[in-house]
Amino acid sequence: MALEPITAGIEFFRDIVNKIWPDKSEQEKQEIAQNMAREAQEHELVKGEQELLKGQQEINKIEAASSNLFNSGWRPFLGWVCGISFAWHFVLEPFLMFAAAFFGKEIKLSAAIDMMQIMPMLFGMLGLGYYRTKERIAGVIPRGK
Repeated sequence: MALEPITAGIEFFRDIVNKIWPDKSEQEKQEIAQNMAREAQEHELVKGEQELLKGQQEINKIEAASSNLFNSGWRPFLGWVCGISFAWHFVLEPFLMFAAAFFGKEIKLSAAIDMMQIMPMLFGMLGLGYYRTKERIAGVIPRGK
Protein backbone atom coordinates (compact mmCIF):
# COMPACT_ATOMS: atom_id res chain seq x y z
CA MET A 1 0.00 0.00 0.00
CA ALA A 2 2.85 2.32 0.69
CA LEU A 3 3.93 2.10 -2.97
CA GLU A 4 0.63 3.23 -4.50
CA PRO A 5 1.14 6.97 -3.86
CA ILE A 6 4.71 6.67 -5.14
CA THR A 7 3.53 4.85 -8.28
CA ALA A 8 0.83 7.44 -8.83
CA GLY A 9 3.39 10.23 -8.45
CA ILE A 10 5.75 8.56 -10.93
CA GLU A 11 2.89 8.13 -13.45
CA PHE A 12 1.93 11.80 -12.95
CA PHE A 13 5.48 13.03 -13.63
CA ARG A 14 5.82 10.63 -16.60
CA ASP A 15 2.63 12.09 -18.13
CA ILE A 16 3.95 15.63 -17.64
CA VAL A 17 7.31 14.73 -19.22
CA ASN A 18 5.55 13.04 -22.17
CA LYS A 19 3.43 16.14 -22.76
CA ILE A 20 6.48 18.43 -22.66
CA TRP A 21 8.84 16.12 -24.58
CA PRO A 22 6.66 13.66 -26.49
CA ASP A 23 8.05 10.36 -27.71
CA LYS A 24 8.79 10.72 -31.45
CA SER A 25 8.23 7.06 -32.23
CA GLU A 26 4.78 7.18 -30.64
CA GLN A 27 3.86 10.26 -32.69
CA GLU A 28 5.07 8.56 -35.85
CA LYS A 29 2.99 5.49 -35.04
CA GLN A 30 -0.10 7.67 -34.59
CA GLU A 31 0.58 9.53 -37.86
CA ILE A 32 1.05 6.25 -39.71
CA ALA A 33 -2.20 4.90 -38.26
CA GLN A 34 -4.04 8.10 -39.27
CA ASN A 35 -2.58 7.96 -42.79
CA MET A 36 -3.56 4.33 -43.16
CA ALA A 37 -7.11 5.10 -42.01
CA ARG A 38 -7.31 8.02 -44.46
CA GLU A 39 -6.02 5.86 -47.32
CA ALA A 40 -8.55 3.16 -46.47
CA GLN A 41 -11.37 5.73 -46.60
CA GLU A 42 -10.11 7.08 -49.94
CA HIS A 43 -9.86 3.53 -51.27
CA GLU A 44 -13.47 2.84 -50.28
CA LEU A 45 -14.60 6.06 -51.98
CA VAL A 46 -12.76 5.18 -55.18
CA LYS A 47 -14.19 1.66 -55.05
CA GLY A 48 -17.70 3.07 -54.67
CA GLU A 49 -17.18 5.46 -57.60
CA GLN A 50 -15.92 2.59 -59.74
CA GLU A 51 -19.04 0.57 -58.92
CA LEU A 52 -21.22 3.52 -59.93
CA LEU A 53 -19.32 3.90 -63.22
CA LYS A 54 -19.68 0.18 -63.96
CA GLY A 55 -23.42 0.46 -63.38
CA GLN A 56 -23.63 3.48 -65.68
CA GLN A 57 -21.67 1.60 -68.36
CA GLU A 58 -24.18 -1.24 -68.21
CA ILE A 59 -27.05 1.25 -68.56
CA ASN A 60 -25.29 2.85 -71.54
CA LYS A 61 -24.86 -0.56 -73.21
CA ILE A 62 -28.53 -1.38 -72.76
CA GLU A 63 -29.60 2.03 -74.11
CA ALA A 64 -27.27 1.75 -77.12
CA ALA A 65 -28.55 -1.74 -77.96
CA SER A 66 -32.16 -0.64 -77.89
CA SER A 67 -34.00 -0.23 -81.18
CA ASN A 68 -36.34 2.27 -79.56
CA LEU A 69 -35.56 5.77 -80.91
CA PHE A 70 -36.39 7.33 -77.53
CA ASN A 71 -33.65 5.32 -75.77
CA SER A 72 -30.94 5.15 -78.39
CA GLY A 73 -31.67 8.25 -80.46
CA TRP A 74 -30.86 11.09 -78.11
CA ARG A 75 -27.12 11.10 -78.87
CA PRO A 76 -27.61 11.27 -82.64
CA PHE A 77 -30.34 13.86 -82.11
CA LEU A 78 -27.93 16.10 -80.20
CA GLY A 79 -25.35 15.62 -82.94
CA TRP A 80 -27.83 16.67 -85.61
CA VAL A 81 -29.01 19.67 -83.60
CA CYS A 82 -25.43 20.84 -83.08
CA GLY A 83 -24.53 20.23 -86.73
CA ILE A 84 -27.60 22.04 -88.08
CA SER A 85 -27.06 24.96 -85.69
CA PHE A 86 -23.41 25.20 -86.73
CA ALA A 87 -24.28 25.02 -90.44
CA TRP A 88 -27.02 27.64 -90.09
CA HIS A 89 -24.92 30.09 -88.09
CA PHE A 90 -21.70 29.85 -90.13
CA VAL A 91 -22.81 28.76 -93.63
CA LEU A 92 -26.49 29.15 -94.50
CA GLU A 93 -27.35 32.42 -92.75
CA PRO A 94 -24.32 34.33 -94.11
CA PHE A 95 -24.94 32.92 -97.58
CA LEU A 96 -28.62 33.98 -97.51
CA MET A 97 -27.69 37.44 -96.24
CA PHE A 98 -25.10 37.80 -99.01
CA ALA A 99 -27.51 36.56 -101.69
CA ALA A 100 -30.26 38.93 -100.48
CA ALA A 101 -27.85 41.89 -100.43
CA PHE A 102 -26.58 40.94 -103.89
CA PHE A 103 -30.12 41.07 -105.30
CA GLY A 104 -30.96 44.23 -103.38
CA LYS A 105 -33.40 42.62 -101.00
CA GLU A 106 -33.56 43.00 -97.28
CA ILE A 107 -34.58 39.92 -95.36
CA LYS A 108 -35.29 39.51 -91.70
CA LEU A 109 -34.18 36.23 -90.23
CA SER A 110 -35.40 34.66 -87.05
CA ALA A 111 -33.70 35.24 -83.71
CA ALA A 112 -29.99 34.51 -83.62
CA ILE A 113 -28.76 31.23 -82.20
CA ASP A 114 -26.61 31.61 -79.09
CA MET A 115 -23.52 29.74 -80.27
CA MET A 116 -21.79 30.25 -76.90
CA GLN A 117 -24.10 27.58 -75.50
CA ILE A 118 -23.95 25.21 -78.46
CA MET A 119 -20.21 25.24 -79.16
CA PRO A 120 -19.07 23.49 -75.93
CA MET A 121 -21.53 20.67 -76.59
CA LEU A 122 -20.46 20.42 -80.24
CA PHE A 123 -16.75 20.39 -79.39
CA GLY A 124 -17.35 17.82 -76.66
CA MET A 125 -19.17 15.54 -79.09
CA LEU A 126 -16.47 16.01 -81.71
CA GLY A 127 -13.82 15.16 -79.12
CA LEU A 128 -15.66 12.02 -78.05
CA GLY A 129 -16.11 11.07 -81.71
CA TYR A 130 -12.37 11.46 -82.28
CA TYR A 131 -11.62 9.39 -79.18
CA ARG A 132 -13.94 6.59 -80.35
CA THR A 133 -12.32 6.64 -83.81
CA LYS A 134 -8.89 6.45 -82.22
CA GLU A 135 -10.03 3.44 -80.15
CA ARG A 136 -11.32 1.72 -83.30
CA ILE A 137 -8.04 2.29 -85.12
CA ALA A 138 -6.13 0.91 -82.13
CA GLY A 139 -8.40 -2.17 -82.13
CA VAL A 140 -9.97 -1.55 -78.72
CA ILE A 141 -13.44 -1.36 -80.28
CA PRO A 142 -14.15 -3.86 -83.06
CA ARG A 143 -15.29 -2.46 -86.40
CA GLY A 144 -19.03 -2.32 -86.94
CA LYS A 145 -19.91 -1.59 -83.31
